[in-house]
Amino acid sequence: MLLWISKVLRNLARHIEVFALAYIVRRTVSCGPWWSTQRQQINSAATNTNDAEPNSYTWGTVYPENHDFLLPYPSIVDDTESIAGMVDLVRNGWVKPGAIVLNLGGGRFDVGPIWIENQVSKIKVLTADPFRRTVEHNLSVQTEIEAAGGADVVISISVLNVIKEVNNRVEHAVIAHRSMKDGGLAYFKVWAGCWPARGLGNGIQDLERGTYQLQRWADAYLLELEAVFGAGQVFADNTRNLLIAVKKA
Repeated sequence: MLLWISKVLRNLARHIEVFALAYIVRRTVSCGPWWSTQRQQINSAATNTNDAEPNSYTWGTVYPENHDFLLPYPSIVDDTESIAGMVDLVRNGWVKPGAIVLNLGGGRFDVGPIWIENQVSKIKVLTADPFRRTVEHNLSVQTEIEAAGGADVVISISVLNVIKEVNNRVEHAVIAHRSMKDGGLAYFKVWAGCWPARGLGNGIQDLERGTYQLQRWADAYLLELEAVFGAGQVFADNTRNLLIAVKKA
């Protein structure tokens, strides 16, 4: 009986969350400049990564086991930042030669885009970011993307996990969806944090640095992305810290 009640309550909570997310999507502005309704107070710009030389890249940052804990937590390779966050795009052939790629919320540095342009022939990567690029730059990227009929691929590298407010995470997804061609692919990398809080979803906020980390597994973002892309249009891979969404044609 208790198990049945628990299941009913979980289903009810899920339905309420789906309804609330649908409301946020409807309320989000889908025309005009990107980020025109930006309400994010903490932007985690302090975590923006600069890799000095794309040709010297080997692999992502390794966070070793913390020996302060009794449990034998394994070391973690962070594949959610800069170049490391883009490797799966190339490995799986998700970026085709000649594609237009939008690096959404991609920060101030261009090392990651340069690296992927060196891996796939004749692609063009355009980066837009509300906090690390100028308004003029972002508007020029938006104009170019829209003139091309949308991006073939939108990439979001370690963005969702640094946004505290659900409405702003949904807005990020709405911009990704809006900027894509029909049938286009959106690729989201998310950092789940370090042990022992890894994947628990207990957000950590550092007011002094102005940073936030949500510490969720990839599948915890599924409902938010499905509210934008549609049910069955998103899948999550917790092992690779990624979500893939496809825009309905």
